[in-house]
Amino acid sequence: MLQTKREIQAWLDNYNIQQYIINEDLTVDVDTDVDLYGQELIEIPIQFGIIEGDFQCNSNILTSLKGCPFEIKRNFNCSLNPITNLEFSPKIIKGDFKCYSTPLKSLMGFDSRLGGYFKHSCQSFEQYKILELSNYYIEKDNTILGGKYWDLELSGMEINNIISLIFLKNELSNNLNKINANEKKQLKI
Repeated sequence: MLQTKREIQAWLDNYNIQQYIINEDLTVDVDTDVDLYGQELIEIPIQFGIIEGDFQCNSNILTSLKGCPFEIKRNFNCSLNPITNLEFSPKIIKGDFKCYSTPLKSLMGFDSRLGGYFKHSCQSFEQYKILELSNYYIEKDNTILGGKYWDLELSGMEINNIISLIFLKNELSNNLNKINANEKKQLKI
């Protein structure tokens, strides 16, 4: 992460990001869209705060969402990046969360509140499907590329309900494991 306001300002100017404020904690709020599409970014070296428009960091080489905004007033697009988890995803997205053609395997780290839809697609279903959402994918034909792909679109309420169920299932499983471990200890005494 860049450490000074001067470094952050130079980075923002280099990527033609305008109408921004660098806060005292070095987070950056932007009054417009942020378009980092196809910049070959390996990382986002600053921490975005609140974005008043869309935030696009798709078609890069990002392996992490670190540096992505805390809040986005419209849509978030991190499609076509080699990210495998959703840690550091924005906390609030008023629009859609688009992560098409990413090798996500799990919803781990996703704790965003969505106003729109969660959207994912993959061409290699067994390899890149999000495990917890396997039953929600729809098989489609890609007439342009001549192949099949699997598409997923869930509302913010649906995805948050699914995540809540996953959390409860994991908690129940952990509690059952603790109970079973305690029962085994008691039987040995």
